[in-house]
Amino acid sequence: MTLPAAVITEKLSATADPEAKAIQKEARERFKAGKGIRVFSRPERLKEWCEANGVDIEARCGLITDAGRLVPEFSLAEDGVEFFVHSPFAMRQDENTVVDRNCDCLVMHATFEAAGAITKLMLTADVTHDVISDIVRVTEARGNVARLEWDIFKLPHHCSYLSLSDERGVDKTKPVLANDIRGIERVAAVFEASDRDYPEVLALRNDFPLVLHLNQREREFPRSLCLYDRVWAEVRVTWTAPAFLERVRWWLAGTAQGSLHGDDQQLEPLLVSWGYWLVLPPNEEPKDRSWVVHLVGGERGKVFIAREATASARHRPAPCSPL
Repeated sequence: MTLPAAVITEKLSATADPEAKAIQKEARERFKAGKGIRVFSRPERLKEWCEANGVDIEARCGLITDAGRLVPEFSLAEDGVEFFVHSPFAMRQDENTVVDRNCDCLVMHATFEAAGAITKLMLTADVTHDVISDIVRVTEARGNVARLEWDIFKLPHHCSYLSLSDERGVDKTKPVLANDIRGIERVAAVFEASDRDYPEVLALRNDFPLVLHLNQREREFPRSLCLYDRVWAEVRVTWTAPAFLERVRWWLAGTAQGSLHGDDQQLEPLLVSWGYWLVLPPNEEPKDRSWVVHLVGGERGKVFIAREATASARHRPAPCSPL
């Protein structure tokens, strides 16, 4: 018998469906007996019920599977199938607060192997779109992106609009986006006369969201879109106006869907490069030595070379001051 912990802990009304009452009674008896049941939830949800019913929860931990784990009764190698639990799950609101989500729905990712072929199935029960979004965020944060892949997807919530959005469309329902990017966004493209840097694209909406892949600027607004992961000297060689417009559209679409940052892409740097390069002699440490920094140029004059100062040069100011 497999079920969410809410089936055990929920207080059913006197008018509840007789079948629901029968299932709850059987689940409680099996959990008390410590056999014939698998419960999915955070163990904390059961503590109060166990204390009230004289059940030792520590002795029942082997019956409980939290989200983010495999169901222990099945093995892909031995049984040809394994089940990864997505929900019920909990989300950490802050350092001290953990909130359980969707305690009455069981969402699993099943992987089958037959005749050497792997098939992945997503079983989504009655979850709504907001829970699906949370599942994606939690799973990605835990490094389990492969558990979001599927060949067969069972549409949740009886295929209703609630699996996509809170608002029902007239002819079709538009899914809720990962980020608040509008169908029409006003942007401005700023070009340098010297052509030394990328054209900067600014989002003109005052409440444009704070998302990944934005350039840091002295002022927060308007936000600056980070369109490229290559230096301008490389991009400029093949840059065209149509490709530039498509790049902007691609950035907006990917940000709206939450797919702009690839699964195999490194994290954005915590500290942004200053833009200056300092070249030190090989196998040398500047400790307890005097050094002179020389400007040697570069596209913008940002390359400097450090050399050990001679006796006569130690008392002269360095030929450049930016460092």
